[in-house]
Amino acid sequence: MIKDRDIELAEADPRKGKWIPYVFFGMFAVIIIVNGALVFYAFDSWRGLSTENAYEKGLAYNQALEADRKRQALAWNSQVVFEKDPVGAQTEASEFTGRLILTLKDDQGVLIRGMKIEAQAARPLQVGLEFPLQFSYNSDGTYEAPAVFPLPGQWDVKLRIKAIEGHYIKTERLNLQ
Repeated sequence: MIKDRDIELAEADPRKGKWIPYVFFGMFAVIIIVNGALVFYAFDSWRGLSTENAYEKGLAYNQALEADRKRQALAWNSQVVFEKDPVGAQTEASEFTGRLILTLKDDQGVLIRGMKIEAQAARPLQVGLEFPLQFSYNSDGTYEAPAVFPLPGQWDVKLRIKAIEGHYIKTERLNLQ
């Protein structure tokens, strides 16, 4: 038997619950839009850190450790400084035209003269901006290389110095502002 109270409940406004599916799908739409924006900015800001022949370099890790031990046994110290050219002497549009000064000393603090130096400048997080550096020996005991850096920021100067005792391999970090 149906009572009057049951009839009132059945005749209630059917629009009361229609907003629930819209809220449900609206929340998912917001989540999808936010995640899409995060994915877009993640791919847009990726610098592309990569290395060629990563597998072979990984296999040669023990050789790199041995070379580092030999470098430490030489007890040499190196320092690379960038000297910016005066504004009037700029030949390139880059504001980072100048020269790199390399000071190389032994464990006694004596300048090491007449070494053959192979060097390269590279950005640590950006591929394709590497360029070689040609160091020449100065009479004051330092080495000098002209350099034009296309961008400000961090640069690695990778040095390879050949000596009778072995190779001195080191990376010096520069921060150009």
